[in-house]
Amino acid sequence: MDETKEFPPPDELAEMARNSGKIDELEGVSVPKSTAIDVGRKFVGENAVEFELNGELRMISRGGDKTFRLGYKGSKGVTYEANFETWKPGEAFVGQALTNYHVSIIQ
Repeated sequence: MDETKEFPPPDELAEMARNSGKIDELEGVSVPKSTAIDVGRKFVGENAVEFELNGELRMISRGGDKTFRLGYKGSKGVTYEANFETWKPGEAFVGQALTNYHVSIIQ
């Protein structure tokens, strides 16, 4: 992907994540880390829990149906990416995510 290309504004990117297709549908775009964090906060909504786990930034929506993760993925050859995931209400990080939208991080 051409990293000089304009990327969508945070609200539009959060909407793209909300409407993501199946698991691992890798149609993400590349954005700066600060943009990904802003979008993650919009995606999970107000009153979300934000914490770090194993060097990864994580956010869980109040209803437990949306999560955001930002970190390095060794299984993908050390890629830095953000994941926007949807779950059955109250089941964040339990079982399989319903959707998982990937966004590469520009470093």
